[in-house]
Amino acid sequence: MSERPPYESLPAPSDVSLLLVRRPDLLVAINQFCVWPKGFKFTLAVRLRGDSDAMPSINFSQFETLHESDIPFILRVSADDGDSWLVGPSLPQADGGGLYMTLGSGSLSPANVGRWDIEWWLNPMPEGKIIFEVSCPALGLEEASSSTDAAALASTGTGTVGFLESADQHGRLVTSGRRSP
Repeated sequence: MSERPPYESLPAPSDVSLLLVRRPDLLVAINQFCVWPKGFKFTLAVRLRGDSDAMPSINFSQFETLHESDIPFILRVSADDGDSWLVGPSLPQADGGGLYMTLGSGSLSPANVGRWDIEWWLNPMPEGKIIFEVSCPALGLEEASSSTDAAALASTGTGTVGFLESADQHGRLVTSGRRSP
């Protein structure tokens, strides 16, 4: 298992977008899926409108295994094949890993709208239905969930683009000593 997406290829984007919560004060979605044959990235996107003093804070680190105090949200990803990952505050990292935070950003607008976008890498690609569950007791969010089909995501991953095996300086395939058009 790799703690980060492969650098040697470009992912295939997926049009999957899962809206988990839509309230007057809170939006939560799982979106921006990027797929490789052996895993995928996705973003936990959260928007919160309200008093800035009540906004939870997030400590971000890039390409690091998530630590228990890094985010106020509890994220569980599970699959039909029996795999399950659970991360969040005061929770130990799951044995064997598999779900890694790769990038996070957050901000607070002058209109008191908090924005958090937390990118995750899941490897290996699970099988069957993939269920995403999010909760945040600090925001009064007990548990919200949605799902997608792993086979549909995996088929997207067949569209990844890797380096040419032999190319000239312009990226054209070289075969039999001649450049291809």
